[in-house]
Amino acid sequence: DISPGGGVEGALEDPQRMKSHVSGGHVSRSVYVSRPSAHVSAHVSADLAEKDVKEWTWRGNKITWKEAGPKNGPCVVLIHGFGVSSSQYRDNLPALAARGYRTFALDLLGLGSSEKPMVDYSTELWADQVADFIEQVVGQPSVIVGNSIGSLIGLAVAQPTKLQNYPFPLVNGLVLINCAIGMNSKIKEDDPSLPRWQFFILSSLFVFVDFVLKSPVAKPLFNSIRGQENIRNLLTNLYANPARVDDYLVQEVVTAANDAGAFEAFVKILTGDPGTRPEALMRRITVPTYVLWGDNDPVTPINGPVGKYFKGLSEDARSGKLTTFETLPGGGHCPHDDDPAIVNGKITSW
Repeated sequence: DISPGGGVEGALEDPQRMKSHVSGGHVSRSVYVSRPSAHVSAHVSADLAEKDVKEWTWRGNKITWKEAGPKNGPCVVLIHGFGVSSSQYRDNLPALAARGYRTFALDLLGLGSSEKPMVDYSTELWADQVADFIEQVVGQPSVIVGNSIGSLIGLAVAQPTKLQNYPFPLVNGLVLINCAIGMNSKIKEDDPSLPRWQFFILSSLFVFVDFVLKSPVAKPLFNSIRGQENIRNLLTNLYANPARVDDYLVQEVVTAANDAGAFEAFVKILTGDPGTRPEALMRRITVPTYVLWGDNDPVTPINGPVGKYFKGLSEDARSGKLTTFETLPGGGHCPHDDDPAIVNGKITSW
C-alpha cells in the first residue's frame, strides 16, 4: 500500500501542507460534540467541544450544519454516510479546526437533524445539496471528506459537468473513506463480474425487498429496529472499536430515526435508484484523491471489487499520482470515528 509522503506529526503542526489541495441568517441550537478521546490531540481547544448547530434552507428544506476553525483557513467539508449524521465527525471537526482548517460538517437531506421530506433521494440529489452548500455557505474551494455514501457524494460533486455550473471550482481535493458502491445494495446488480445466476438471484431479492418496504409491514419493522439497543447493535457491527459506539452516538441516530418523515426517507433511500458506481465516477475526476480503507470493513470489503479498483488506481503509474490509497489496519466501515486521531493525522499529512 502507498503511504502519503511526509511525517504525520509534522503535517499536523503545519496546515500549509494541505493548501496545495485546498486553495443568511442562521438559527442555532446548542448541541454536545464529544470531547476528543484519549487518542485525539490534547491541543484541541476546549471551546470546540460544544458547537452550535446552524440551519440553512435548501430547496425549502431545513439543513443542519456545524463549523469550526479560523475563517481564513483552508476549507474542509465533512460528509457522513447512510443512517448517521455529521455527529459522527465529533472528533474530526474540532481536531481539524484546531490545526488551522476551516471545517464544516452538514447533515444530508433526509438524515441526521436535517428535514426529511418525501422526495426521490439519490446520490445526485445529495451532490446538488453539497455543491450548493459549498457555493452558498462555505464560499471557497474545499476538500471534501466523505465516508461510505459520503464518498460517493464527493465524487459526484467533483464531476466536471457539475462543476461547470458554479462560479468557482468547488472542489480541489477528495478524501474517500471506505467508499460505498451505491446509495443502496441494488448497485450490486451492475457488477460486471457477477455471474448471471447470481444476478437473477439478486434481482429477485431486490424486487422482494422493495415489495416488503412498500408494504404495510414496513413501518412496524422500522419501528422495531430504531430502538436504542437495536441501533447500538447495528453500529457495533460497523465499528472495529465497540467503545466508540457510546451513548452519545447511539442517541444521535435514535433521535434522527424518530423524526417526522424518517421512515419515509428510509424507504425512499433503500428502494431508490442506487446511482452511478464509483469506478465510473472516478474516470472523470481531475482533483487529487486520497483513499483510506479499513481492512476489517464488513460492508465494503477491501478485497471487494471497489476496494481493489481504488488500490489499483493508486498503483497505476498512468494515473498521474492523483490517487493515493492507504490501508487502515483493523479499521471497520467508519474508521474516522473508530480511531479519529489516526485518520485526522493522515488527512492533514496528505
